[in-house]
Amino acid sequence: MVKAVYELNEEQKRDLASIFGEGVNFKKKERHFYTHDVGSLPPVVKTFLGNTQPAAIVKIRDEEQAVKLMEFARKYEIAIVPRAGASSGYGGVIPTKGGIIADVTPMRKIISIDKENMKVTVGAGIVWEKLESKLNKEGLAAQAVPSSAMSATVGGWLAQNGLGYGSYEYGWSQDTMESARVVLPNGEIKDFKGDELQKIVGTMGTLGIITQVTLKVRKLEKTAAISAKFPDATSMQKAIELVRERKVPLWSVSFINPEWAQMKNRAPPKTHYGE
Repeated sequence: MVKAVYELNEEQKRDLASIFGEGVNFKKKERHFYTHDVGSLPPVVKTFLGNTQPAAIVKIRDEEQAVKLMEFARKYEIAIVPRAGASSGYGGVIPTKGGIIADVTPMRKIISIDKENMKVTVGAGIVWEKLESKLNKEGLAAQAVPSSAMSATVGGWLAQNGLGYGSYEYGWSQDTMESARVVLPNGEIKDFKGDELQKIVGTMGTLGIITQVTLKVRKLEKTAAISAKFPDATSMQKAIELVRERKVPLWSVSFINPEWAQMKNRAPPKTHYGE
């Protein structure tokens, strides 16, 4: 059982800095940015969580560093919280026991592209949008991507699990993935393949640090966005059933009801990018 640790002692800081050098950060201001994810939890939930400030942040650049961090954590009985894009909004990367944030975003390389077998192996920290862009240049595309593809990572979607654009055709996140490499808490590196992949799906990083993922890909095809309006849910259901019966290629489908549409129309425009 790990202890709640919100500050490291001087010996622990020296030990951690000797391993990771500039890749470790103890500054309180920097640590504050890791007390939450992209969303804001309700105040009542925050009250139950209590202190969520990590004791340190470590940028994990490769699998070897992930192993060393696990060894450090075992030595001092400190919690490790893997973190990537933090785009889920459900609090899965919040360090409720402080400990050390293992930021895996530096592991973002494309390790190999296998066109013959239609798969790609990538570092778990690669952002979906960056991966898709590089695949497109090779005449390939991801089978499915999360709706937060601009910031979400491949490893994060496996750890979170879910549906996204392309899931109508290809299924849940893990259905589009062939295998994953994980550094377990005991420092062992394990490959999860086939049915074993289910053991880490949706575990939110509690079983280890995902370092590498092999994905299934598809040929890049021209797609078009089509909008349609239906008088009721039954009509929409019949339309989708007809699409399936006639084998119309449909990569993804989304819908909103009238009440949701009205709220979206009343909401102020997003100005994240000054537009």
